[in-house]
Amino acid sequence: MSRTIPVQRVFIVLIGCFATMSQTVLRAATQPADHGYATTSTCHHTSVAAHIVALADKDNDKVLLGKAMEYFRSGKYHEALLLFADLDSRYTLSPRTKAFFGVSAYYDGDYDTAVTQLTPMLSTPDAYPPAEMSVYWFCCAESLFHLHQYQSAIDHYEQYICICRPEERTEAFVKMGQCYIEMGLWRQALETLESASACSKAFDKEPQRTKRGNTIAALTDTCEQHTASGTVFANTISMAPHADSSMKKTDNKNKKKKETTKK
Repeated sequence: MSRTIPVQRVFIVLIGCFATMSQTVLRAATQPADHGYATTSTCHHTSVAAHIVALADKDNDKVLLGKAMEYFRSGKYHEALLLFADLDSRYTLSPRTKAFFGVSAYYDGDYDTAVTQLTPMLSTPDAYPPAEMSVYWFCCAESLFHLHQYQSAIDHYEQYICICRPEERTEAFVKMGQCYIEMGLWRQALETLESASACSKAFDKEPQRTKRGNTIAALTDTCEQHTASGTVFANTISMAPHADSSMKKTDNKNKKKKETTKK
């Protein structure tokens, strides 16, 4: 599966957020030493020294955050991911910073981390501009697809379709169709691929329209073959390994009963 939101667009959408990040995103998970005056001179000096060290560490972490942002902007997602992870282990990051962390993880192929870090941002969908939120919904949907959590991926693609630009809906419909195919739900896949075809004809330009049209046609042909051969129910059952294994266990029990009866 290709990452179809261009990296340049991610930068354009998120670049406006970088200016104030060092001021707002680091909230210490643990508080520094007590700011009050100690009862003894020794305790007081110890407290002041600890506080100075804490401030120095925090200033250093702001530098690290700046480096993480710069790595992100330059497409060095693995390096950004390492720094975000380090900061996340010691601070309570803001939802937007966690979202940047999640986008970095998605582009680096760490899909579990992407879902974990993007979810807090998605729980406040009205707090940020739709153009920004659409990036997060898409990255999370794609990550869920790669994790084979197809129904959850469909739910996220649907949210993405509600706020993305019209010309971006085609790809989401194609991905949703692929999710339904993976689940063995051929009719739902066909309906979704019809929407993908309509969007492609309305918004795609050549050669993208031809390329996407070929993909949609191939997926549609696969669905039609299964619906025509009457394998819809059978294929759906095959996509449910737990049900299949339980049926096998039942068969094994029946065989043992018959063997016992014969004896």
